[in-house]
Amino acid sequence: MHRLLTTLGRGFKEKIGWKRLGIAASLLIIILAVTHLVRTLKGVDTGIILTALTEIAPHRIALAALCVVGAFCTLTFYDFFALRTIGKNHVPYRIAPPVKTVAPMLWPMV
Repeated sequence: MHRLLTTLGRGFKEKIGWKRLGIAASLLIIILAVTHLVRTLKGVDTGIILTALTEIAPHRIALAALCVVGAFCTLTFYDFFALRTIGKNHVPYRIAPPVKTVAPMLWPMV
């Protein structure tokens, strides 16, 4: 059994590889997300939405966007400083936020 699994693992790495598997999984997720979005928005009247957006003052939209950016920065810097607190100084800021996003999805596989 061990030989079979070793042979299958070697064949997977040589023929397919993790990079191709990751690309295929990413494309599948994107296709499923777009399909779900299209089905969800099928009955929505875009004219009503555009009319409602034009009635909102531009400074309120800018303030909402600023709040979103602030929330994102708060969450990502929290992760960055948490890594520094536990002594992981080698992890750069550009890597810290994606780790928090991907880790919960990978945890059940461990």
